[in-house]
Amino acid sequence: ISEAGLCIGTLLAGSLASFFVSDPYLNSITSLVLGVIIIMAVMFPLGVGIGLFRFMRQKRQKAFQFFLCHHKAGAGALARLMKMELRRNKSALQG
Repeated sequence: ISEAGLCIGTLLAGSLASFFVSDPYLNSITSLVLGVIIIMAVMFPLGVGIGLFRFMRQKRQKAFQFFLCHHKAGAGALARLMKMELRRNKSALQG
């Protein structure tokens, strides 16, 4: 919480200090800031759209082809053996 308060205080102090500065290049800075805001306004929805597309595409695909689970130490060896056999016979199962 203290880090967030420090960041907010720093931003607030910087923002308020800008009212006391006179700038001869006000029009060019205004154009630059407006351009950055427009670019951000275009890029944000684009990024959200790409993220949603990738999430939905990944949601349809399986994260793994086979799922092996074991509970006890003896079953671990069986799970490893099954994993090796599945890898060896993977092409036969796909085709």
